[in-house]
Amino acid sequence: MLKKLSLLLLGAGLLPLLLGAGRPADLEITSVETNVIKTQRILRYDFKIRNLGDERIAAEEYPGNHPSGLEINVIPNAKLAAMMEVRKGKYDKMTLRGAGVSGSFEPGRETVCHVEYQIGKDADLSAVASAAIDASLYVLDGTSILARIPLATLENRR
Repeated sequence: MLKKLSLLLLGAGLLPLLLGAGRPADLEITSVETNVIKTQRILRYDFKIRNLGDERIAAEEYPGNHPSGLEINVIPNAKLAAMMEVRKGKYDKMTLRGAGVSGSFEPGRETVCHVEYQIGKDADLSAVASAAIDASLYVLDGTSILARIPLATLENRR
């Protein structure tokens, strides 16, 4: 009896995972603009992202004092990475200079966000501008990846 109860409780705990909790968020980039700020050698992305789902997407609340919250991050492909200041690893991360994202993505609405990265010292700025879409946008909640959207597929939305 105890074994059956344990299996039932385990199954109930796994049910949300099996039914789709934690699946990728239904987000769409409706607009992306890239700009090179020449004086500071910064590559800036401005996004409009629409939540196509029926539920609000927001950071999970927890009892800590320093929540990770929602974050957007652009991960470069090889061409762009070669021109940027990058920290190598499983995900080659460009050096962050600034970012802004609201605390949630409301159903059926667009959210405006931006992120800025440091361009490499010897990089040609016009080449950086041309290669800016050689990357993918990641929408994160802490360490969980909610969405990954290749920017090259959005070239007509610039």
